[in-house]
Amino acid sequence: MENVRGLMSAMLTHIPQEYHDYEHIKSIKGSVLQFLTDEFKRLGYEVSYALLDSANYGVPEHRERLVIIGHIGGRVPIPSPTHTPNGAHGTARWQTLRDAIGDLENRDDLHFIPLRPKCLPYMQMLKEGENWRQLPPEIAREAMGKAYMLTGGKTGFLRRLKFDEPAPTLVTSPTMPATLLCHPTRLRPLSTEEYARIQQFPDTWKFHGPIEAVYRQIGNAVPVGLGYAIGHQIMEHIAGRIDMHEEERNRAPYSRYRNTTDFEFSRLFERRKKQHRKTLSA
Repeated sequence: MENVRGLMSAMLTHIPQEYHDYEHIKSIKGSVLQFLTDEFKRLGYEVSYALLDSANYGVPEHRERLVIIGHIGGRVPIPSPTHTPNGAHGTARWQTLRDAIGDLENRDDLHFIPLRPKCLPYMQMLKEGENWRQLPPEIAREAMGKAYMLTGGKTGFLRRLKFDEPAPTLVTSPTMPATLLCHPTRLRPLSTEEYARIQQFPDTWKFHGPIEAVYRQIGNAVPVGLGYAIGHQIMEHIAGRIDMHEEERNRAPYSRYRNTTDFEFSRLFERRKKQHRKTLSA
């Protein structure tokens, strides 16, 4: 299974009668994931899971997804990262946006939705890797409008991508104000062809439907490299060729977040349960 990071913090808010024995974890952060994995274990599965960043598996894109592996007949270790920012711990360096789409920069037959007219004058002022923060203060306020007063990083507003880093997570539309994916040097968003390259689909693949549907199909997909890493790990386990101590030896982070593997999360959840009991008894 794969899902978004938010599943790790989702709380059970309603317990059907047939699952009444989970009442004690209701309203605890992460209780949905705990419920799911406990139920799979009742069915005989051994479960492993982690939040994995696709950039750590050779994908030219930061895309973090919770991956859950259930297997009857032995726990499947989480696959170790094959790529890191600087090639540390015997890994390769991250793949970058340039690696994926650098040769498409000067093509004039690409398909894309034009940038919104309102943002064009501001995007012309920004260089590769910049966003609204690099605009003069008075222009930034004008460009952002009401969003200027929002909290948070707001890094997706008026954003040009960087060639020499992995792409941020591809969204289903690259022209949305808060998640703009503008080409590093061209005055346009990423094209559907560039989307496909970043998600590692072969150039020969054809995507059908209106351009909005094509963006959505590619943007919602699991990157090929991440899918391969998980599938390969499962097949190696089935074939008996897996290193059962792989996780103990791995020194590369699975993602930028802590406590997002099953062995870490379970300890964290036990601490939350104890704190929850204390709160209820206070």
